[in-house]
Amino acid sequence: MEVSRKQYLWEQRCHLLWRVRLSSMYHRRRERFLSGWDRALKYVAVVGGSAAAARFGGDAWLPLIALAITGGSAASLVFGLAESARRHSDLATQHKRLEAEILAAGENSPTEAELPRWSARCAEIEAGEPDALFVLTQLCEERLNLANGTPEKSPTVGPVKRLLAQYFSFSPRPNPSNKQPA
Repeated sequence: MEVSRKQYLWEQRCHLLWRVRLSSMYHRRRERFLSGWDRALKYVAVVGGSAAAARFGGDAWLPLIALAITGGSAASLVFGLAESARRHSDLATQHKRLEAEILAAGENSPTEAELPRWSARCAEIEAGEPDALFVLTQLCEERLNLANGTPEKSPTVGPVKRLLAQYFSFSPRPNPSNKQPA
């Protein structure tokens, strides 16, 4: 009986590590995406401001340059790209710290006390997360499966959804084999 309990705790530890690693990867990807857009919009504002100051291309270009500066700055402010990127960075860091704590406990863990504490901490971190983008989560799963040597477990994501994964949260398709009885 003791062996099966240890096996159960080990499997729960592995599942928790999977969750923590998936969340960390997801938030790092969101952070990079959002901070990249924030930097790009700031770049447009700086270059556009310099071009406007130098009256690049004559007066005919000034309204377009002003529109690019205003639109980019407004988008950055309205969508809070820098703030969202920092939030995702903080969440990824919290997940990585939890992963380090789990791994530091060694291969003779988890104990009966450790697993619930780690699970509660993971749920605490997840409570502060914004809604996840479904396809982006699938792409992170794909990378984790590839790293673990189990690419066959990866969900199939089409090229259009891959391209738009950072912008839209596509709904998961219902699995016909998991239909609930009426």
